[in-house]
Amino acid sequence: MSQYELTLRDYWRVIRKRKSVIILTTVVLAASTYVISELRKPQPLYQATSQVKIEQTSNMAGLFVEMFTFSGGDNLATQTRIIKSFPVMEQVGKRLGVIPQTVSSEEVNKSDKWLDIISGIQDKIDTQQVEKTNIIEITSTSSNPEEAQKIANWTAEEFRAFNIFNKNKQVLEARKFIEQQLVTVGDRLKDAEESLKLFKESSGLMALSEEVSTSIKNLVDVESEYRQTMEVKNEIQSQIEAVKQKRVAAEKPTPRIFTDKELSLTFKLNSDLLNLQLKRDNLLLNNFPEHPLVKDVDAQIENVRSELLRDLDAKLKTYQSREDSLALDYYKLRQQYQKLPDKALTMARLQREVTVNEELFSLLKSKHQEVLIKESEKIEEVSLVKPALYVSVPINPPQTTRKTLVGAVIGFMLGLVLSFVSESFDTSIGTIEDVESYLELPVLGVIPYFESKAVKKYLTDSASKHFQNHEHLSSYHLALHFMPKSPLVESYRSLRTSVQFAALKSNAKVLLLTSTSLREGKTSTAINLAITLSQTGKRVLLVDADLRKPTIHHILGIEKSPGLSDILIGHVQWETCVQTITDLLLGNLGFENIITSPGVDNIHIITCGTLPQNPSEFLNSEQIEDLIAIWKSHYDYVLFDTPPTLPITDAVILSSKVDGVIIVYQVSKIARTALKRTKLLLESVHAKVLGVVLNSIRAEVSPDFFQFSYNLYRYYGHEDQAKIKAKGKQ
Repeated sequence: MSQYELTLRDYWRVIRKRKSVIILTTVVLAASTYVISELRKPQPLYQATSQVKIEQTSNMAGLFVEMFTFSGGDNLATQTRIIKSFPVMEQVGKRLGVIPQTVSSEEVNKSDKWLDIISGIQDKIDTQQVEKTNIIEITSTSSNPEEAQKIANWTAEEFRAFNIFNKNKQVLEARKFIEQQLVTVGDRLKDAEESLKLFKESSGLMALSEEVSTSIKNLVDVESEYRQTMEVKNEIQSQIEAVKQKRVAAEKPTPRIFTDKELSLTFKLNSDLLNLQLKRDNLLLNNFPEHPLVKDVDAQIENVRSELLRDLDAKLKTYQSREDSLALDYYKLRQQYQKLPDKALTMARLQREVTVNEELFSLLKSKHQEVLIKESEKIEEVSLVKPALYVSVPINPPQTTRKTLVGAVIGFMLGLVLSFVSESFDTSIGTIEDVESYLELPVLGVIPYFESKAVKKYLTDSASKHFQNHEHLSSYHLALHFMPKSPLVESYRSLRTSVQFAALKSNAKVLLLTSTSLREGKTSTAINLAITLSQTGKRVLLVDADLRKPTIHHILGIEKSPGLSDILIGHVQWETCVQTITDLLLGNLGFENIITSPGVDNIHIITCGTLPQNPSEFLNSEQIEDLIAIWKSHYDYVLFDTPPTLPITDAVILSSKVDGVIIVYQVSKIARTALKRTKLLLESVHAKVLGVVLNSIRAEVSPDFFQFSYNLYRYYGHEDQAKIKAKGKQ
């Protein structure tokens, strides 16, 4: 890169010059990002969310219990852990079909296979409290959107069922017990009624006297009350015994204390005990029994148990006293009852058995209805407020488009960096000032770059069929000859002016055109410079001194031999080797194309001739010097087209015999050191270098050449366009 202060225009020039690097880097990185994103695309995951609301019980018993119950933990936090507990997840697994319905909870807890499945379901569920509300959000994540929806909804449903079951376990157990007693007492009542019926039929005694009935009734009432008192006392004793056993371990459930009076102290203490035990069970789902929280709950359970024992002991003493009193009354009535006649006594006994069973059955029926009413008033703390919906959009989309765009942006930025790095390592010369300051030579002309496709299109539209079909047009070196109003012609005319002034200043008539390396455009420059000089009326001799790879004869469509090599050998005179407009007219360019071109009759051409084995010795001979002296006297300008300087020494040898040397340099192709070496080689043989011609200039190479970025067709005149259209119609 040139060593001068960069401006925005310079940066834009570098970007335009290295745009292929930027585009390639951008495309490669974007494509690589796309491929990697597709290969590493994650498995799509879907999330479904349901919500449940936790409410405290709202019946009178629940409110009374809540007033006297103390809970040291956060109820909502506890419920969020219970939702993912093993009992709930077990039921969800059974509904999903991953756990058979026939497998019991005990078998599930003992099998690592089922426990791993439950753990997998737990990993798919996340629970959290919604801000400061009493709503818990259940989020399920799965690779299957339908499965995610089912897990979220079924978890909410099974958690609700689990909560209802735990809160109403006491009522359920009481109902089962009463239903069992109803069956037993009903059978006994039927048996008693059947026995009373058979006795009446066999004895003929259909009814008892009023006195006997009154005695029996009193006896039955006292006996019934006595039995009820005994049952209550025995129940209290069993409750005291159960409480004294201190069964609080996780594998042994807390004893249940049944009582009919919901507002009694026993009911309240029993509710406290059940709530504390439920809290302990929930803690044991995720903690060991030695955990401080579990220990704290155990201490609370012991306090409630002690309070319950004191209450039950007081009740036991009361019922014991009542039992003793009823036993004395029952003994007295029993003495009176035994004095009755045998038949009356038997009938009274049977009647009493029926009455006692009827009262007991009626009492059980009444209790059963009460339990059913309580069961219908289920304590439901959990309600589903939002079911999970089917979600079709994954939570982890691959984002291939976004990543590709990011990759393209990074590639573009990397391309910019690489373009400026490449420019910094570019040893070619990019501006006219650099060329002149580095070589200490003037720039004689600037030849713009042109697209061969554009030239070919113009030529095929305007030239004759003979010209169009000839194969030598593949190089398009003579394109400017048929486009007089193109920027190419203007650049060569500018070059002609500079060369004329330089030649006049140094009295140079014989000029040699060379380059540093191959394919820098020296032959095209020599031909077109000869044409522009001839158009000013000057006699010009164009000599093809490239005895290795000559091209002038191919471009102009003329014969290669005889030529320069034949003259130097002495086989022919130089006058017989000169080819003029007549040869061009008879050549491949075509009569119409030559006759309409001004100044062509002023051009004489000497081709290379037969290619020798030792070109350097030919050009270093005395004959070439004699020829140059003769040609100077016959022509205004003599132009030599020679091989490149660095790979071949021919141009260096011949440069010492001419009046001036013009170096053709293709910008951004040859390193500055090579160009400097060319100049030094020429000066080492005392050649006079007149200047440099910058060839194939692109607008993006240097800010000095933006005027050459216009389309070639914009310089065609209206007359040319009209001719093209007319020929197209023909």
